[in-house]
Amino acid sequence: LRDMAPSPPQPCPQHNAPCSFNDTVLDTNNTQQADKTTHNILQHLFKILSGPTTPAHWIDSQRQSLLNQIQRYAQHLEQCLADSHTRSRTRWPRNPHLTINKHFSCLHAFLHDNDYSACAWDHVRLRARAWLLHIHDLVRNTRT
Repeated sequence: LRDMAPSPPQPCPQHNAPCSFNDTVLDTNNTQQADKTTHNILQHLFKILSGPTTPAHWIDSQRQSLLNQIQRYAQHLEQCLADSHTRSRTRWPRNPHLTINKHFSCLHAFLHDNDYSACAWDHVRLRARAWLLHIHDLVRNTRT
């Protein structure tokens, strides 16, 4: 993310913390739930970072590389989830799914409300970094 999206060319005013997220919904020791949560987050990250409104100062080749990595990992998870679905019929709790969807809808609205400015995108970039750290922790906690 740092290589793809350097800081905006001019300093950004501090935005009020829009789209706060209660990361306790990510607390799980269930590997399948962690995989579903990770897949959901990756799908949202891919959608928001692949849009046509990203700032001009972002490095497109780096962004494409990140998007390719996100897509490969999401496809891997899809296969794992499809394989595990044939073995298990347990349902994923809807609360984490709805919370994640609501958060990303808020980020989309935040970008729109701020006219997709470089500063609004910088805030989204920082949130994307936080999401990737959440994914790292989620996968690490369920695989140890």
